Amino acid sequence: ENISPYSICAMTFTNKAANEMKERVISLIPDFSGDIMVRTFHSLCLFVLRSNWELLGFTSAFTIYDSSLQESLISEVVKSYQLDVKEYRPSAIASIISRAKDELLTPNEWFRTLDDMVNGKYYENVKKIFERYEVFKEKQNALDFGDLIFRTVKLFSENHELLTRYNLRWRYIMVDEFQDTNKAQYLLAKQLAGPSKNLCVVGDDDQSIYSWRGADVRNILEFE
Repeated sequence: ENISPYSICAMTFTNKAANEMKERVISLIPDFSGDIMVRTFHSLCLFVLRSNWELLGFTSAFTIYDSSLQESLISEVVKSYQLDVKEYRPSAIASIISRAKDELLTPNEWFRTLDDMVNGKYYENVKKIFERYEVFKEKQNALDFGDLIFRTVKLFSENHELLTRYNLRWRYIMVDEFQDTNKAQYLLAKQLAGPSKNLCVVGDDDQSIYSWRGADVRNILEFE
């Protein structure tokens, strides 16, 4: 269609789907030897962040914490407050932190969303743990999995010139399984589409099964 393959960016949810889509594209355009931008949301964000790590305030290229390293650091933070790790389970707190980042919330913003009924001592301590965890993690030049989309959306929001560069680079944004997108993923797609709003999505609201992890079916039901 006389469209440069370099100007297309496609996002999906799993590595398996991304690899299958990439293989299909390669079979359609065998002469194309460049990097086909078909990635998961997180892989795409990692690509952007790795290319612009100095804008994140890091002194050198960052590392990514897996769930094991994340929980280990949370455990360290819990103990630094002399709290019981059995009560403040690192896996449970990691889940809270991840969900907050999916909603693009800072520790304070997350805390303010809590209902007064649960806004007690436990969650006050969780907020403190969340805040100190972020400080400790930053000192170690690291990001966690939840940071990837969160920090990319934030980076684009704060650096209009950088976002414009990617808007000019990728003219066609395509998103698979759009019914499963959460707030952060929706905003990322919107940012990448830019002023042209040239966004094509595929999805089925009847297959929306991930509301428990932040997916918002309204993203596809209200898509224009």
